[in-house]
Amino acid sequence: MVNPRTIISATRTGIYGTLAALFSITDPHALQMLEAAILGCVLADYSSWLIYSLIALPEELLHGAYDAIINILFGMFFFRFVDTSKVFEGEALAVGFIALLAVMAIKIVFYAGDYLRDLESDGI
Repeated sequence: MVNPRTIISATRTGIYGTLAALFSITDPHALQMLEAAILGCVLADYSSWLIYSLIALPEELLHGAYDAIINILFGMFFFRFVDTSKVFEGEALAVGFIALLAVMAIKIVFYAGDYLRDLESDGI
């Protein structure tokens, strides 16, 4: 049986690959909104990944290390091509913050459901 953490890692890799491909957009305003949304999502993903990895550290060391490598590589790519001075202006700031909140809410619901499923399977 496939470990759920493996599925999460593969999903994260696919999403980051897709987002990297979206940087081919040429409209400056659309690109600014996209960069702000991606920045919010990335910050939410990195913070929730770090918390989850620290909680699951003894058992999930290999997956945590793989995710750390993916996060570092995408972070290097992302922050090399994003002009953060433009992202933190006006509506782009709002888009980034809403994206951060949305991703955090989705991940909290997902991890809470995963935790409750584990409790149920353990018979607690």
